[in-house]
Amino acid sequence: MTFYVYALALVSGFVTVMLSVPLWRWWALRVGLVDDPGLRKIHGEAVPLAGGLAVMTGLLVPTLLGAAVLSTSYSAFRLTLLDANSFFLL
Repeated sequence: MTFYVYALALVSGFVTVMLSVPLWRWWALRVGLVDDPGLRKIHGEAVPLAGGLAVMTGLLVPTLLGAAVLSTSYSAFRLTLLDANSFFLL
C-alpha cells in the first residue's frame, strides 16, 4: 500500500511539472523574466528563467491536493465513526 502512495506522489508531481513548464515558460517570456544572450553566454536567444517555479508548482500542487483529499476522507471517516457510535448509543 505504501508503494502506491509514493508512486502516486511521484507520478502526480511529474505530470504537474510537465503541464506547468509551458505555462511558466510563456509567462516568463511575456513578463520579461529571461536570460538575454551576451558575450559570455553560449545561448543565442533569450532563455526563460522559470524552471524553479515549475518545480515549486510540481511540489505544491500534488501536496495541496493530497492534503485536501486526506482531510475530506478523514472527515468522512470521522462522520462514519460518529454515526456508528450514535447508533450504538440508541
